[in-house]
Amino acid sequence: MNDYSDVAVLIMSCDKNTWLLDIFLKSFFRFSENRIGKIYVSLENSPYCYRDGQVSVICSDIKLEWSGRLKYALEHISEKYVLLFMDDYILEEPIRFDILSRYLNLMRTDGICDITLRTINEDSNDEDNKYEELIHRARYGKYKTVLQASLWDKTYLRKLIISNKENAWEFETFSNIRSFPFPDSFYMVRDNKFAPFVYNDGFFAVHGAVIKEEKERIEKKLNISINLPQNVKVLAWDDMKRDDANIFQKIIRRTKIMIYYVFYRGLSLFKRI
Repeated sequence: MNDYSDVAVLIMSCDKNTWLLDIFLKSFFRFSENRIGKIYVSLENSPYCYRDGQVSVICSDIKLEWSGRLKYALEHISEKYVLLFMDDYILEEPIRFDILSRYLNLMRTDGICDITLRTINEDSNDEDNKYEELIHRARYGKYKTVLQASLWDKTYLRKLIISNKENAWEFETFSNIRSFPFPDSFYMVRDNKFAPFVYNDGFFAVHGAVIKEEKERIEKKLNISINLPQNVKVLAWDDMKRDDANIFQKIIRRTKIMIYYVFYRGLSLFKRI
């Protein structure tokens, strides 16, 4: 059996989503066989308790955005490696511990910053086929720091946080650009068949509403009934509003991304973190 004493599970959630966190944790404990050590949850102020304290809750004393809470949580985790999850990733099959153990051992021995445990159709450097199951991420590609389930060296994840005021989307976008000066050791599973976790890709809840089709699919696959709070809407996927930003906000967002890209790409030519 692999030693998981140096890896922590961190689930990023929020006070209004504790009902969603319950669903995630129920699926996690169902399929994890209690083989992974410390489990942490990041919340704002909620006095949350699950399974008589089997889950450690990390709450900051001040109001922080998503990136600030991630930073605060990492500062209160002693383990060197972090399995990072969002709260709407519902596990659907038993964890493949043989694969997870191999990736963890690669992190320990080969100096890898991050392994994204889900296939993302973005830029990759497939010339580096050092590992059969993994693809080397292109240095200046998109979404090296995608918030799908990932195994992180905590030191590098912490270095990517320079602002306490980024939401999850902003962190995912700008931390990827901030990673340009980092060592070229970001990887992703080559195919989802090489992933240790089978989960729902995070499309169970979007903008606070539950997707009807996804809820029904998960209930059928896991043979469960998901009871939701009365204030949580259930909407068909076609009825979901994808982006609330107006044209002016989109222009500002795109401009900020371009400025970030030019600065950190230039920085990467002279500095390595």
